[in-house]
Amino acid sequence: MSFFSQMLATPQQPRHWLQLPADAYAVHQLLWQLFPGRPAGTPQPFIFRDMLQPAMTTQGITLALPHYYLVSDSRPVLPAHLADSWQLQTRDYAPVLQPGQRLQFDVRVNPVMDAVVRDDQGDPLILKANPAHPDKPVYQTVRADAVWTAKQQWARTHGFGRWQAVPADRRPAVQDVIHQACLSWFNRRCSQWGIAPLAGAQLRTDRYLPNQTFRQSHQKQASSPVMLSTVDLLGELEVTDPVRLGESLIKGIGKARSFGCGLLLIRPVAA
Repeated sequence: MSFFSQMLATPQQPRHWLQLPADAYAVHQLLWQLFPGRPAGTPQPFIFRDMLQPAMTTQGITLALPHYYLVSDSRPVLPAHLADSWQLQTRDYAPVLQPGQRLQFDVRVNPVMDAVVRDDQGDPLILKANPAHPDKPVYQTVRADAVWTAKQQWARTHGFGRWQAVPADRRPAVQDVIHQACLSWFNRRCSQWGIAPLAGAQLRTDRYLPNQTFRQSHQKQASSPVMLSTVDLLGELEVTDPVRLGESLIKGIGKARSFGCGLLLIRPVAA
């Protein structure tokens, strides 16, 4: 059994807002408190999405309240020390999916991919030889942001070697690069999640935030910074494999799920 929950800050308690999580990893630590009794080192029992919910305070001032969606493998419980400042609503979560079904979706992802490491001239760096195929050596790779990778590829294709060497007046519109890179990243992975982009539908890319730095805190360890990029993808899709999609809805898609990525929100396409 899986569960879908909404956790919303209570507007009647503005004094608690000063204690709200500072970033996505702090939200992750807050939400862990909804699942007491889990032994240390156990897998994360939930995925989540950080939203903002407009609300009116008693003073008539419009503010954006923190609002989190969660999908979990057990029912979350709001601890007593959070009850004054948070509301929690939970329901069973078992989406009914059919092949060919059309759905609207909204997801925040960490668009990373394996990219070949290159030198200052743009030539790939060889990790080791490939005796079976001498003309196909094994190149060094690194996990890289899809947008950064697309910029570097555009620069090499147009004879500049690296993006940093492209004059500002010769560069393509950054928003176009972001959109095409994220669209390509998403489309190449759809089949493993049991979905396909809906023919003729437009994918929207919102809030691309590169190089965000988060600080993780672990017991008995010093805090370690983590840098990642996120983007919100919205559009329409078609169900190709209900079983795979069902797993994706429960477990999430892509990387950085501890930082609020991967929760796929869906609803039927309006007739």
